[in-house]
Amino acid sequence: MTVPRLTVVIPTRNRSHLLRMAIRSVLDQTFDDFEIVVSNNQSADDSAAVALETGDPRIRLVETSRFLPSAENWEFARRHARGDYFVLIGDDDYLTPDALARCDAAISAAPVRIVEWGAISYFDSTYPDARLANSFEARQFGGDVRTVPAREILAAYFDYVFSIYRPHPSSVMFERRLAEEIAETVGSFYEPPFPEFTCTPRALARVDDVTYIDRPLVVVGITASSWGGTYIKNPRKAWIDVPYAFDLATLSGKYYSTGIEQSLRQVVRAEPERFADFAIDRTRYFGQYFGEILFANRYGHPVAADAQSFVRAVARLPLAETMQLLRPIAKHLMRETALRSGILPSIQAVRLRYPRILRAGVNRHHHGLDFGVADIRDCAGRADMFLTGSKA
Repeated sequence: MTVPRLTVVIPTRNRSHLLRMAIRSVLDQTFDDFEIVVSNNQSADDSAAVALETGDPRIRLVETSRFLPSAENWEFARRHARGDYFVLIGDDDYLTPDALARCDAAISAAPVRIVEWGAISYFDSTYPDARLANSFEARQFGGDVRTVPAREILAAYFDYVFSIYRPHPSSVMFERRLAEEIAETVGSFYEPPFPEFTCTPRALARVDDVTYIDRPLVVVGITASSWGGTYIKNPRKAWIDVPYAFDLATLSGKYYSTGIEQSLRQVVRAEPERFADFAIDRTRYFGQYFGEILFANRYGHPVAADAQSFVRAVARLPLAETMQLLRPIAKHLMRETALRSGILPSIQAVRLRYPRILRAGVNRHHHGLDFGVADIRDCAGRADMFLTGSKA
């Protein structure tokens, strides 16, 4: 059997209506030397049938023998990839039509083991945060393809700076042999609690450079049933399928910020010699954590214990770091006060949070009434038309 150039891995569970869309985005690629591996994680709906309904021989369905937590399902699916390179996308994500062609061109242009690119986030109308529902966002981009030192991206992770290199699994392609090398060394490539913050740092630590495509090649769909939507409705519920203790985190609670710390500290603990030059930026970490406490409190979740944990941790910081932390704390408090008082309209709050976003009049085009399927697809189409005129 001929080995495909690229593999697109799609883990799924009980979301066949979204899975169909994700598969179609791959089948509609301008590049055709690929395979699709769909990992069906004990779905109770018709996901298995949807995966095979087109009859396309490039689609392979693999099924877990039992329910697997997310990271384990990702790893199970990844182990079935046969392509020289692979990318894992969510069943609520949508590749732009030229995504694989651009990745292949980047791989062919220079010996590279990691390719990264930009992403568009689409929030459908079911998303719990009304400030973001029915909109899509993209960071500014230039359209060029450039070589970036791996250490630069790795340092950004430890510094909690994700404005450019966003660690989303759908926006990075790995050489399959690189993933296998990592799995052989530490046990698995995708590891909880945040697989993207365990696999990517380990991969970056093993290469000199990364090829970065400075344009969005994927629409990351975010609905009420996505991880982000679940987290807003109930942060604790988001971790139901992750029976995992944050035993290495400095601060209490299961937040995005603490999950990042836990993941990074696991990476360092397993291979300390590879990360000897990197340390977590506590000022940015604590600042993000404080913002998440306010966010959770706004949605009625209990945060008293976590707030006390924060105060105790800040009291142990050196004076210089404490002074640096005052600015992000003040910013979060001012923004929260303005939101609650109505002085700051919600759309401006979003702009303050994402100062470099390119927004569109999506309310006229994306109604969200079909649970995001057509909307995410339409968003990808409109993004592709918009990008056609940008610098290649």
